[in-house]
Amino acid sequence: MSKKTEVRYKSLPVGLRNNNHLNIRKSASKWRGTRLPERKHPFVEFISPEYGYRAAFIIMCKSYRKRGLISVADIITAWAPRSENNTSMYIARVMADLNLIYGWPGFKDYVTPEPNMAHADFWCRLAFAMARVEIGNNYIARVDYRDIEAGYDLYLETLR
Repeated sequence: MSKKTEVRYKSLPVGLRNNNHLNIRKSASKWRGTRLPERKHPFVEFISPEYGYRAAFIIMCKSYRKRGLISVADIITAWAPRSENNTSMYIARVMADLNLIYGWPGFKDYVTPEPNMAHADFWCRLAFAMARVEIGNNYIARVDYRDIEAGYDLYLETLR
C-alpha cells in the first residue's frame, strides 16, 4: 500500500476499515468471516462487510430478542448505551430514517417485526440507518446496500 493510499485508508472511520459498519466490539463470540490476525483495537474485523452485517443481525435478531429487546428503542439502547453515546439522538436519527416519528406516543414501544425473509426490508433498513450513525453521514455513500442484504441472507442461513 502506498503512503498516499495508506493515509486515505487511515482517514476512514474504523467501521469502514474493519468491514464492521456497526462497530461490533470484540467479545467471547467467535464470528464467522473474521479477519485474522486482528489488530489491537476494540472492534471486530471482518473479511467483508456482509459478515459484519451477519454478526449484527445475529445480535439484534437472536440475542436481543431472547432478552426481550424487541423495540427499535430497546435495540439501540442496548447497542449504543448511554454511557458511551448520545442514545436519544441515535434513536431519533434511526427512527427518522425508518420513517417513524421519534417522540410520538408509543414510539418506544414500536415493536420490530419477526426477523424472517418476509421482513428483510425492515431489518436491512434498520441496519443501514444504524450504519449511518455509526460511521457517519459523510461516509454512508461508501456503504453498499447489497452488502447489508447479503449479510441478512447469511443471517437467515443460521436459522435453517
